[in-house]
Order: sequence, then C-alpha cells, then structure tokens
Amino acid sequence: MELDFALMDESFSGIDDPRKAGMVIYSAQQLIFMTLCGLLCGCDTWVKIADHVNFRRRLFMDRFELETTPSHDTFSRFFGLIDSKQFKKCFALWVTRAYEGCSGKVVAIDGKSIQSNINGLATRYIVSAFVAGDNMILDQVITDSKSNEITAVPELLDSLNLEGAIVTMDAMGLQKKNIKQIVEKKADYVISLKGNQGNLHAAVKDFFYDLSSPDSNLDCWERDYAVDSCETVEKDHGRIETRRCTVSDYRLHESETSDWVGLKTLVMIESTREIKDKVTRERRYFVSSMNPDAALHLRTVRSHWSIENSLHWVLDVVFKEDDCKIRDKAAAENLSIMRKCALTLLRTMSDKLGLSRRVHRASVDEDYLISILGGISCLLNTLQVHDRSNKLMR
Repeated sequence: MELDFALMDESFSGIDDPRKAGMVIYSAQQLIFMTLCGLLCGCDTWVKIADHVNFRRRLFMDRFELETTPSHDTFSRFFGLIDSKQFKKCFALWVTRAYEGCSGKVVAIDGKSIQSNINGLATRYIVSAFVAGDNMILDQVITDSKSNEITAVPELLDSLNLEGAIVTMDAMGLQKKNIKQIVEKKADYVISLKGNQGNLHAAVKDFFYDLSSPDSNLDCWERDYAVDSCETVEKDHGRIETRRCTVSDYRLHESETSDWVGLKTLVMIESTREIKDKVTRERRYFVSSMNPDAALHLRTVRSHWSIENSLHWVLDVVFKEDDCKIRDKAAAENLSIMRKCALTLLRTMSDKLGLSRRVHRASVDEDYLISILGGISCLLNTLQVHDRSNKLMR
C-alpha cells in the first residue's frame, strides 16, 4: 500500500501551534518532521532525536534554511504544548485520506501500556484500532488506567469508519454500548466472552457443553438451529497445536440476549497443545453478529492476534515504547502517535528487510531514509512555503 506524503503534510498542517509567532526559530511542521526522521532511525528519547538532527544537520539545515538545530528541550517543550487530542485527530485524518477503507477486513481493537512504572512514572494505556492483514493503525485513545479501556472503546469506535468491517475485541470490550455502536456503523463483530458477562457466559458455556455431550437432546436431528465446525493443525518447533472451531445460531433465552444487538452466532474454540509428553487444552467462547461459518470465525479470531504481534510487539521491541520515561502526559501521547506514523512509513517499503533492519539501515544510510520518506524534496518544499507564509521560527 502506498501513502500520499502530501496528504500527511496537509493533515498535520492544521495543528494549532501555541507558541508565540515571531518568537520561535523552528516551525511546528519542521519539528514534527525532524522527530519523524529520528524515530525512523531508532531514536527513542528527545536527546537522541536532537542528536540525530545534529548529526545530519546538512539534511535539515540546508533544506529548511536554518542556521542551528533544535535542542532536546525544544522538542520536549513543543510536544508537551501541542494538544494531544488535536494531534490524534490529525493522524486519524491522514489515515482516513490515505487508506482506502476497511470493508471486509478485520479491525482489531485492543489496549497496551505505553509507559512502564519506572521511577514513579504512572503507567498509561493506549487503546488502538488496527486493520489485520494491512497492518494499518486507524486511530487510538489513551487512558490513565487499565480499567478505563472500557470508557475508551466507545470514543475510539465513534471516530472510525467501520462500514463492512469485522470488529474484534477481548472480553473487556464486550459491552452493550459497544455492540450497539458497531451495529449502527454497519459492521459485524466477533468478541471474546468471559466471566465479566456472567449470565451470557454461563449460558453459552452450558450450550456447548450440552452440544458435545453424547446424551444431549440438543444434538437431535430435528433441531431448528445450525451447527458448523472446522479444524486446523499446526506443527512448529516440536509443538503440535490443534484448533477446533464450533459455531451455532442457537437462540438462547431472550432474557440472556435481548440487550445484545445483532447477536446471531455463538462460538467456541478448543485449542489443544502437545509439547513432547505434555498436553494442554483450553476452551474459549465468543459472540458474533455473523452467520455461523466456522472457518470464517476461526480466521477472524486468529486475525485479532495480529494487533499483538504486528503492532504492540513491534512498538515495544523496535521503538521501545514500553520503556518510555517521558513524564509529561501530552508529550508522551504525542510521541506515541509519532511512533505509529513512523511504523506506517516503514511498512510502505517493498524491500525484504525486517522492520528492525529497516530502522538500522535508515540510521546509517541517508539515501535509504529519504526513500522511506518518499518524495522528500516535494514535501520539504511544501514545508518551507508554510514556514515563510506563517513566519514561524522556533
């Protein structure tokens, strides 16, 4: 997927700069661009970003017609002053303009910490919407505690165009308000079901227990509901994992489902892992608004985990997000958005390098960095026009 970098500049140019015009040296666009370059090269602190700009001063000073490079305090102050909600909207606007849409695709919603509880720093949590397969981050909401993910999900859903998509979430996202929002946006859902929804969870669990029981009346040939199942087997590094998905459009008692808009299918996935002589089994339950197609539901549930493997893990390992020690809340949130911009750009490259190797190569090969940014001359020229017309200087 190719992204229009002119759209990126256009989307982020609407940010309100709270600094006094005429009293600064570096424009908002310049600082954002420099930060993005630093992140693409593996910088994870303001000091490293400032050092990177200084090491590559020719790239920035010549093209921006600057006499000096910004200090780490300049970056820190700027990103602490920028309204994080507005900055997030700019990122979402860029994605909306650049991305063709998520109809027919799995949109996984999940949260992770963006700051370790080190040296008294409060841990913050970020809830992201991620298109599985395309590896595209659509939007995010940041909260101060894990429990606030429940309130963050409706805000995130409200910002997304989900028509035709399949939304997946863990059990914390299984709330009646969320379900209603998803259906109103003309999307489907497959959401994990656990004990936080006690009555519904117990009813679904009992149904599948009765269905698998040899003495069950549910399995008679006169039943008025459909049952479908499929199975996959994976062998890797001495481990054999078997996943069996069973789905049914069996109608539970109205008292258990009346408030769950669009609920159509009950899902159970049985996972069996064999490692040498050790065998473990697990049953997981889900509710869905889609027709009872076992293969589709199994693929959808598996796709949900891409948000862990292709987003959360990458942000922690490649960009060191979980080790972030920035104390200012707004600055930490804005830098989180910038990391996602950098990750999105890295994934536009068509070479066969892994993300970590792309970051390393960008740090030592200026031409490669420019190729990641794509059309850098046009973008920089556009930024210079903004600088002169607005007379922004630091």
